Amino acid sequence: MRALALFAVLFGLGAPVRAAAVEASTDVFKGDPVFRAMKDEMDRTLKKLELAGFPKPYFVSYAVRDEEHNSVAADFGGLVEVSSSPVRQAAVILRVGDYALDDANFIGYRGDCRPVREEVPVEDDYDAMRFQLWSMTDQAYKQALECFAAKKAYLETKNIVHEEDDFSREKPVESFENAPEIKVDAAAWAGTVRRLSASFRSHPEAQSSEVSLEAVPRKMRYVNSEGTAYARPEPLAEFSVSAKAQAADGMEISDERTLLAPDARDFSPERLSAEVDAFAGEVKSWVQASTAGAYVGPVIFEDQAAGEFFHHLLAEQVSAPRAPLQEDEERKIFDGGGLAGRLGLRVASPILSVTDDPSMESFEGTPLFGHYTIDDEGVPASKVALVQKGMLRDVLMSRAPTAKRPHSNGHGRGGLWAIPSGQVGVMVVRSDETVSKKKLVSRMLSLCREQGLEYGLRIKHLYSPAYDRDKSLLPLPVEVYKVYVKDGHEERVRGIQFEDLGLRALKDVLAASKETYVYNFYARGPYRDNVFYVPASIVTPSILVQEIEFKPVEEKALHLPYLPHPYFESKTTPAK
Repeated sequence: MRALALFAVLFGLGAPVRAAAVEASTDVFKGDPVFRAMKDEMDRTLKKLELAGFPKPYFVSYAVRDEEHNSVAADFGGLVEVSSSPVRQAAVILRVGDYALDDANFIGYRGDCRPVREEVPVEDDYDAMRFQLWSMTDQAYKQALECFAAKKAYLETKNIVHEEDDFSREKPVESFENAPEIKVDAAAWAGTVRRLSASFRSHPEAQSSEVSLEAVPRKMRYVNSEGTAYARPEPLAEFSVSAKAQAADGMEISDERTLLAPDARDFSPERLSAEVDAFAGEVKSWVQASTAGAYVGPVIFEDQAAGEFFHHLLAEQVSAPRAPLQEDEERKIFDGGGLAGRLGLRVASPILSVTDDPSMESFEGTPLFGHYTIDDEGVPASKVALVQKGMLRDVLMSRAPTAKRPHSNGHGRGGLWAIPSGQVGVMVVRSDETVSKKKLVSRMLSLCREQGLEYGLRIKHLYSPAYDRDKSLLPLPVEVYKVYVKDGHEERVRGIQFEDLGLRALKDVLAASKETYVYNFYARGPYRDNVFYVPASIVTPSILVQEIEFKPVEEKALHLPYLPHPYFESKTTPAK
């Protein structure tokens, strides 16, 4: 575990209670010009900001995030980017009205009342920061008044009785985390990334490829008008390798592998080399894979594919349970949790139980990307029992209450981009009945025999970027194998997609493996026109699902390149 010194103080209704060893917040604010500017401008806002005839702000929060973007990318052995730059961004959330009814949880024709976000000076200049926060607060106040007026008009026009509070009351918290400073040398990484990208010089099937590393040490400061204040490290590191190829019939195939961790030092050169070599070596199997026709039968989701299965069918469905009112009722703007209304009902197989515990930093030695100690609204992260033996017991809550969940459970996340909503942190899927992966395959083949099927399907990876949520709950499978009943041999296939897949698939999980897999990923927020992503993790076994339906991909074949790749042509054509 990374060494963190965490100081958290909960305030009661009376005087604050502090442990003797905890530094007082006044000392923190005095010693940090950015924190001091945030605190002083907030105090002035609460005392003086008011437009005659209009409501005053009842809640204000300031968030300032320091980042150092370090990026390295290479293509076919040549560097295309080496950069390092500091960035500081600030976000202001201001609410008017009161906890029962305010400007939030509403999307008007002009959009949702999102945070006001801007880049601010990277220097610790008190006066410059005060100026930026003053300007942003003024903009946020005007925006909140507009949204509040539009929301009240909408409620009156539609004759809607507003029954649920718009904002929950939570205890103020102070949390200041200290962590070792992370230094990233982008130039030093350049040689490694360039060398790894040259691996594709041994794989002529790849028409394009890229290897990249992005390491972003980050620190967040936060204060709000209720007395909450925190500082926390938010380091991110992402290593990615991607490629595109074409089969002989012209079908274009693309895939990528991404490793995510809090720190680039979690990526050893040996591990990265093995990942790139394995990925590059698979390109030939993409091209040689046969196309698959329609299929209805049992399916194994293995390792990452199991994580992606639970990401889309469960994690997204228990996130963002409070859907905002929407003025444009015909337009799909918000993808709220589809299972949020089924509390107390069976939503998954009785062999499955699921928790979400963001406090977990690692699992069996693997860092968990979704780890955090306090959420974006200043509520301490807590362990939530989501599913118990298939029954939905809870959902992931921010400070947007629902009728059955009036308080946050520390999962309010939105970064600087959006009003926080309940989002996955570290989800752990467990099963009461487990078998080895080998027996999982045997059980699938037994089901195939019973149904008279020639083969079953084993899926190892789905292609997630930019898929259409309206067409399928799961993205296209890109690493798929037929497992034949007759002798158990496998054959890679391509060109299939899920058909009529519903949340019912969670109930059809028949068995789970003893082996577990850590799937680190970015979870997408619920707003379609204000997309944000937050770090997340799922720890999961591989699973056998009783029945999934597939159909062939309907895709127009593209022409193959008219000329061969110049590098490989020069290797095969004798010099004149």
